[in-house]
Amino acid sequence: MEPEYTSSIQTTFHNPRQNRIFQRLYRLVGSGPAMFYEEACRLVINESHYPCTTHLVSHLLREIESALRDVLEPFMDRKTFTKKNGEEEHKEEILAVLKALEISSNDPIAVTWLGITGDGIKSLNRRTHRNALDSPRAFDQEFIEFWSNMEAVIDKVLNFFETKYLVILDQLEKLRKKEQPVQSDAEFLKNHIPNNVVA
Repeated sequence: MEPEYTSSIQTTFHNPRQNRIFQRLYRLVGSGPAMFYEEACRLVINESHYPCTTHLVSHLLREIESALRDVLEPFMDRKTFTKKNGEEEHKEEILAVLKALEISSNDPIAVTWLGITGDGIKSLNRRTHRNALDSPRAFDQEFIEFWSNMEAVIDKVLNFFETKYLVILDQLEKLRKKEQPVQSDAEFLKNHIPNNVVA
């Protein structure tokens, strides 16, 4: 088993969940998403928040969430997808992952995760970008609750992912057996297979 990664802010993680998320991102997904999460925690934990903290944290969450969907690609049944682009495809991917991981769409985790799609006021896309020429969004109680809810989503999805991790090894075995790999195989390996020691 791969040893735990020592975070530079490990002693200041607020709770065991944050350390668990960090370690699972590092072990199951890759060092990049783990570092994005570490930096998001650093920004949230810092008592002297930057004026743009909510935008920076939201952007880091987008990177983490999209990396999660990328490594969960082997679980998705793309044959059931309709031709959609952008935010609609984002929602469809989440629904496919929820189904594969046997998480009900009524589960609070699913509701929160689906709630960040689209272009509504609560969407991750909206939180990341500026509002016209307005001031950055405040680091307030609403944002703290949003952050906590997103941590709950990431934590639960990583937990389910860990229990079904053999799917990834099966995908690697299929790639290994290909006598004539093509460019799309290399792209799949790069973008959808976890960047970790085991893989």
